[in-house]
Amino acid sequence: MSINKIVELFLLKNPSLKQMFDMFCKKRLIDFSDGIYVIWGLGVMSCVLELLQDPIHNKALLQRIFDFFEEMATSEEEEVRELLMYSTLETLDDDKEVLKIALSFMGNETKKLLYRVQAFLGE
Repeated sequence: MSINKIVELFLLKNPSLKQMFDMFCKKRLIDFSDGIYVIWGLGVMSCVLELLQDPIHNKALLQRIFDFFEEMATSEEEEVRELLMYSTLETLDDDKEVLKIALSFMGNETKKLLYRVQAFLGE
C-alpha cells in the first residue's frame, strides 16, 4: 500500500463511491494536484461521513471501508498510517456520536491508532 496510490486503491476497492467522491471533489474544487491530505480529508472522508449518517443502510459498504482502514493501520509505510491517523481518525474523533458509530466498524489496529490520536489530543 503506497501513499502515492492510496486514493486510487481506495476507490478501486470501493467503486460505488467514485461518483460521490467526484461530486465532493468538484464541489470543493479539489483535484489531484492538491495533495493527499486535502484529497483524502475533503474527498474520501466526506464520503465516509455521509455514509455514517445512515449506518444501517450502508453497513456493508462501511465495513469494506473500515476494513481498508485496517489495512492502512497495518501498512509498512508510515505515511499511510499517518494519513489514517491525522486525516481519518482525527476527523472521526471530532464528533463523538459519529465516532461511536465508527467504532462499531473499526478493527483492532485501527482502534489502537485512534487511541494514540486521542492521547496526543489529550483526551
